Amino acid sequence: MPTLKVGGSADVVGIVDLSTSAPGAALRKVATKPQMTRSAVVNFRDMAKPFSGFATHDFFSIMPITFGEYAARLKLCAASTTINKKGRKDLAADIHTRLADDDLEFLFQAQFFEDESRTPIEDSSVHWDAPWLTVGRLRVPRQAPDKAFAETVEKSSFNPWIAAPEHRPLGELMRARRAAYSLSWRNRDVAP
Repeated sequence: MPTLKVGGSADVVGIVDLSTSAPGAALRKVATKPQMTRSAVVNFRDMAKPFSGFATHDFFSIMPITFGEYAARLKLCAASTTINKKGRKDLAADIHTRLADDDLEFLFQAQFFEDESRTPIEDSSVHWDAPWLTVGRLRVPRQAPDKAFAETVEKSSFNPWIAAPEHRPLGELMRARRAAYSLSWRNRDVAP
């Protein structure tokens, strides 16, 4: 999903609040905040689209990051279009099967900031009016599953704020995510 249908973190908090409310409280919120309800429905509908698997699905940063001296949104494009319907039930097995047979390749693309009207930094709901440029390729070589590596990955912490300064996240929503990740770490065994 290349954009979120929210303008900022307050909208995200409202959607989460609505979705976790008891039925009576949710109805009161729907009646008093119809715009937030429409936003919640649109976002839930977009998130409910079937996930085809890590080898065939494109991934978007949604919010921009610094890209050296520039700002850009990022996209990882799956090179494979062969969908394994059984793989949806076991995503790890799907990747292991694919890697046993062949390399996996992805295109790494960037969409660069042009100006605040066509490519706003602060509003995640705006579709950026700028071309995607391929800036690299990622090739994961054919390989067998590695249990020790899988365990290391499961114990790892992934956070857009653990980045070099020239790749720091941008925008109000990303700043709010930084606070949310910090709170999330308190409930995990993994340190930032």
